[in-house]
Amino acid sequence: MSNTLNRQKILALTTQDEQGYPYYIFIPENISKSPKIFVSIHGITRNAAEHCLRYAQEFDFEDTIIITPLFSKERFKHFQILRADEHGNRPNDALDAILKDVSERLGVQTERFTLSGYSGGGQFAHRYAMLYPDRVAKLILMAPGWYTFPDESVAYPEGVGKNPEFSDLQFYPKGLLPLPIEVIVGERDSRRNKTLNRAPSIDEKQGKNRLERSQNWVKALVDLAIKHDRPPNVKLNIVPNAGHSFKANFDKKQYVKSIQNSTFG
Repeated sequence: MSNTLNRQKILALTTQDEQGYPYYIFIPENISKSPKIFVSIHGITRNAAEHCLRYAQEFDFEDTIIITPLFSKERFKHFQILRADEHGNRPNDALDAILKDVSERLGVQTERFTLSGYSGGGQFAHRYAMLYPDRVAKLILMAPGWYTFPDESVAYPEGVGKNPEFSDLQFYPKGLLPLPIEVIVGERDSRRNKTLNRAPSIDEKQGKNRLERSQNWVKALVDLAIKHDRPPNVKLNIVPNAGHSFKANFDKKQYVKSIQNSTFG
């Protein structure tokens, strides 16, 4: 195992391949040969470093490596829906390359991991999980602005139906059913500001705000589980008095407690 990377510090790295994907990482002082991997995806503020720092500060991750990819606006403006960059590389490919890079640097397994995302990161996270459900051990979504519903009659990204732009991606919504999924959203996360997708089709089918949309997506997964005679494995956690701000919510004890219970429960 490599000893060249500093422990107990937030490190800014790039993948050692021709793409050079940037990410932040926190490595505990002592890790086993098979540590747990926790990946957190930022929202449109691109605060990947803050994600890595706050998780390392707030939670006692035992034998866990924290990884927070950075999807720059210049390269992956629409990372939330897995849109490719100008060279045809998708952000889901970037995450895979980052996980491979960590594996090679540290000599550890990164094939399965807990995947968490905040706001736009929650959008990315549940779409990634539909692509590669076997790779995700647990899925934690915090207030995505809108969702991909398990509906084959609606084109991606609103549903999982065919879309020529994303023809190389194969989604498996049923693959979500075995996964432990936690959806966390603030009780007051109901603002319709400019950062929210306010397309009429989204409003009509998913709801008018993040709270309604989270409730309706969870219901859709429960209905999918019932349809396939599976026990639902998705939970909705509505946090009292919480809005949408990452910084404000991480300063609220109840929100942090909800994340703690979702991550380690």
